Amino acid sequence: MPEPDRTGLDGSLVVHASGLLNALSGLFETLWTLAMPVSAETEQDQLSDRDRSIMLMAAGATDEAIARRLHLSRRTVVRRIAALLDQLGATTRFQAGVQAAKRGLL
Repeated sequence: MPEPDRTGLDGSLVVHASGLLNALSGLFETLWTLAMPVSAETEQDQLSDRDRSIMLMAAGATDEAIARRLHLSRRTVVRRIAALLDQLGATTRFQAGVQAAKRGLL
């Protein structure tokens, strides 16, 4: 019986279905949905000085304290924080701070 053609199979790996493969695949899909595109910094990736101040204070200060310190209304602070969370793809203030730091925005 002739040997099958193995052209292009050097360094190949055959992976059979398994629980570990399913778990790793699920983890990849979850992380992929949370991933941020790698691209050149755009205007949207910039933070104004006021937004930068809000981000730095949001880590430990209440909305009321941020508003008093920056001479803004509490509602403005709440709206700006919500917009920053959305812009950074975060669901918590902590996540927003981490994303902003990773992107060099703080």
